Amino acid sequence: TGEIYLDSLLDYETTTELSFSIVTTSNPITTLDTLIIYINNIEDTAPTLSQSTYDIDLPVDTPANNTVWCVPDLSGGEEAVVTYLVSYTDNLFAVNTDGIITITKSILKQTPNTTLTVTLTLTDGTLTSDVTLEFLLRATNPSLRCNNPNK
Repeated sequence: TGEIYLDSLLDYETTTELSFSIVTTSNPITTLDTLIIYINNIEDTAPTLSQSTYDIDLPVDTPANNTVWCVPDLSGGEEAVVTYLVSYTDNLFAVNTDGIITITKSILKQTPNTTLTVTLTLTDGTLTSDVTLEFLLRATNPSLRCNNPNK
């Protein structure tokens, strides 16, 4: 019939190509050809972080436009370009293309010892995952730093 069927899913990490012979007979002539199918490496794993929730101390005297957290190294989604989106009311947080999260305005009027829950969405354009960031508001600011020394 000329149709080829797979009996299992293909995975680039296991096999990068399939090769097989095709025998065609049209009496009295028989021909033998080799068919090679190259398998593309597509991203089949959503970009994720090592934890689903992160607890982060955030002093209420943190100035606007300061870094408050950095995305640590990703797991999964290594072949893709990952983009980030933060979700919180009043656009209080912003994230750049490197996964560096900043606070966009003063939080001095916020009550210490309360928690701001932020959703961080990671996407490669097709696959998506969410991470919860729990910012615990504290009274003073000893220092701000990224959790990822590579950023």
